[in-house]
Amino acid sequence: MKIKGDTPSTKKRILCADGHEDTCSLVTCLLKPFGCEVTTVNDMSNGLRIARAADYDLYMVACKLTEGTGIEFCEKLREFDQHTPILFWSARVYESDRQRALDAGANVFLRKPCDYDAIPTIIFQLIDESQQLQLVS
Repeated sequence: MKIKGDTPSTKKRILCADGHEDTCSLVTCLLKPFGCEVTTVNDMSNGLRIARAADYDLYMVACKLTEGTGIEFCEKLREFDQHTPILFWSARVYESDRQRALDAGANVFLRKPCDYDAIPTIIFQLIDESQQLQLVS
């Protein structure tokens, strides 16, 4: 699958925060062919430290981390980064879970399991929209 903007000069940096290492590996394998540089973390404190130290194009956050929750992680990210899009994904299916993630600062909520082939398209769309908004502001 070829995605607009998929060239070496436009490598996108993704921070994936998920309590399951196998899921982090899956995300890395899924996004590398699209020229993404994926950094993975399993806990909130490391994730926040890494997010503060580098510029990312998108945060991909799961509900469960080994330390803290994805909701807490989103809230803390938004304390210092208002613009980088957050894709929140979770196996929780209730509307209240989706709304809590959006209220915490997520831009999009995906339910697991999801169409993994659609994730790169969603990610590049969120990044493009975010960059366009920053150019206008």
